[in-house]
Amino acid sequence: MTQNRLNIEQPASQAIKTLAALLCALALFTTACQNQLLKQAEFFERSGQPDKSEIALLRHLQDHPNDARARFWLAELQGSQKKFADMVTALAHVEEQDRRWREAALNLKEKYWRENYNEGVRSLALTQIPEAVVALRHAVAILPERHAAYPLLGAALLANQQRNEARAAFEQARRLDPDDLDSRHALLRLHFDSGRYPETIALSEEILRRFRDDLSALRAAALALERMAGAAHSDSLNAAAEAALKRLLLLSMSVEDFAALGGHYYRRGDYRSAALQFEEAARLERGNKDVLRYLGDCAWQLGDFAAMAKWYTRLLLSQPADVEAVKNLLIAEQALGRTAEVERLKAQLQQLQGSIE
Repeated sequence: MTQNRLNIEQPASQAIKTLAALLCALALFTTACQNQLLKQAEFFERSGQPDKSEIALLRHLQDHPNDARARFWLAELQGSQKKFADMVTALAHVEEQDRRWREAALNLKEKYWRENYNEGVRSLALTQIPEAVVALRHAVAILPERHAAYPLLGAALLANQQRNEARAAFEQARRLDPDDLDSRHALLRLHFDSGRYPETIALSEEILRRFRDDLSALRAAALALERMAGAAHSDSLNAAAEAALKRLLLLSMSVEDFAALGGHYYRRGDYRSAALQFEEAARLERGNKDVLRYLGDCAWQLGDFAAMAKWYTRLLLSQPADVEAVKNLLIAEQALGRTAEVERLKAQLQQLQGSIE
């Protein structure tokens, strides 16, 4: 009976031993294969073929996903190939798997961030705009939480006529640094130039809460209100625009801002108030052709042909070929009955129109 039992159990025991041997062989084979993959990765890297080295490491990591050393090596290879998004992903896995690699991961990101940031700065200085965009995009991909590259990226994108992308870069800079006034000013210009006047006003108010007398914010808000008032023909918007322009002038006293308030009154048909503002602008800049033209037109609307003649005469001193100015001066001289001036201006106008034809 005992002999029979032994005979029955013997084949089972042999099968287990055989299976164990096969498993050991398979494990050894797998280990050998993995070692071979790592050797291949090392060989290809030394041979200057980082793409093939990367493939070997990826195959190794399919079976050894927790091999932090191999994954860090993969990140290094990806960085050397400027595959920075892949590099950042690989480093995130490394840090999750083994905190001991955190410092090495940070150092690798810092290395490539600095390289790309400096390349972006250099390219901008040389006005190599596409190259600057590429480098600075790499920088923000490597360390998206760091502020420094975003304003430069926004400027490069703006120079490259990529306005929407520039807006996104400046917005991110604004979010990361509450004191970044330059990026906010750039956003103001983008909003205003795109006709996004409510956004312009909202951002101006945000800036003014932190920087009470910021001229760019005051000017952007005032001009945005003026554009909105002109489009809507709203009494309340007109009053708000006038108040904003006056507040701006208290601080700036600039030609442009006197002219802006003058333009506000001119649009509303208040030519006397408009003329007063344009006269202030003309005192600051005697040869400003737009200001002189507005002054001539205000005088015309008020029926003051002597003033009209004065302003158009001054305009023609700097713009002698301005046909419209000659025509308007001719109208003023005819109204004043100055026959000799009328004849001279007719001859001048005929000569100008002949040269244009």
